[in-house]
Amino acid sequence: MAILSADLLEVAPKSPAPIATVGNYVVAFNTNSSTTGLVPNGAFAVMDTTTETAKAYSGLTTSTSTPIQIVSATGHGGYAWAWLPDGSSLYRIDPATGGVTTFSTGSAFNNNGVAICCAANGYVCAFSSGSTSNQIKIWNISAGTLATLNTSCMIASSGVAEVGNYIYAQVTISGTSSAIRKFDPSGGGSFVAASGAAPAYTLGKGVSYGGYVWFQHTTGITRVDPTSFAFTTYSHTSITGGNYLSSTNLVLGSDNWLYGYGGSDYLIGFNPATGAFGKEALTPARGRRHSLAACNGKLWLPSGEPLT
Repeated sequence: MAILSADLLEVAPKSPAPIATVGNYVVAFNTNSSTTGLVPNGAFAVMDTTTETAKAYSGLTTSTSTPIQIVSATGHGGYAWAWLPDGSSLYRIDPATGGVTTFSTGSAFNNNGVAICCAANGYVCAFSSGSTSNQIKIWNISAGTLATLNTSCMIASSGVAEVGNYIYAQVTISGTSSAIRKFDPSGGGSFVAASGAAPAYTLGKGVSYGGYVWFQHTTGITRVDPTSFAFTTYSHTSITGGNYLSSTNLVLGSDNWLYGYGGSDYLIGFNPATGAFGKEALTPARGRRHSLAACNGKLWLPSGEPLT
């Protein structure tokens, strides 16, 4: 796995963990904290991948209190969407102008649930990852309306992936631990299929490629058949370098490899055609890197450094 990288000295949030791609734009949201940085709390940055220049905007929550200091983001319908983790507000961002529209989305998730944001078929969804929460919030983009689904015995969600009109999510329901399930956001939302299998605990955003759904977990990749829900696990622990971070997205590169960001400042690549992994340390090394985006034929990895 060979990479050619360039370090662009453009603006980025101090902790750019949640990322959304919209057309030729990459939108990086801030993880609010008491840390002083060049970009304040409540801000986000938009990278125009055509001109390779970025601009910073404000208009999001500036709170650093738990649990709303982090947003979970996705891109859909020409906008970037960022849902507060407690499920109480949804932001719509126009990447061309930085304009922000805020939608109130009801009370916070019960039992300190934290939103995992995903979108498909004209809907933006927030799955709760709380250990005892059973709620999913569904925003209808065209109608501007909210539905809240209370799924009996749903304990938690982890990895999610957008596949056509559906969302695949790893959730625990009625004692079936860590099953990958197919979710239909239309008509108020429903799980239309489920597996009894329990693959490795997936994290972050997955990706659809080659007729399969791919998720990352700490030490490898899980491949899921979207019809049979059979899964295959690949491990990269034998290769020197970091493991996948829990905040990273798994993205599809223009070379048809799957990429994610790992600890120790490594880029982790996976060739789905061969099952081979590659890891490469990034140059120059930087801190405050969290997650990747794939956009306009390149991979993008924002860093919050320098803070001053």
